[in-house]
Amino acid sequence: DGLPPKTRRRIVLAMLAAFAALALYTFGKAVHDIGRNDGSRMVTDHAGQVELSLKPEVSDNFTPYYNNMYGTDEE
Repeated sequence: DGLPPKTRRRIVLAMLAAFAALALYTFGKAVHDIGRNDGSRMVTDHAGQVELSLKPEVSDNFTPYYNNMYGTDEE
């Protein structure tokens, strides 16, 4: 609040200009670097067979939630 409005506006505009310049530089460099990887191509290969986990056996220690979800017929 100690700065005059004109000075405050100049400081804000200078900060905005610096941000805009850095943002444009970053964007421009990213666009320029797209596809530049020293001429090497990305290697794509088959992932191979994926091992899936087996469904656990039903035992006294394991009762799936969905078996008892709606109650029993004995009610």
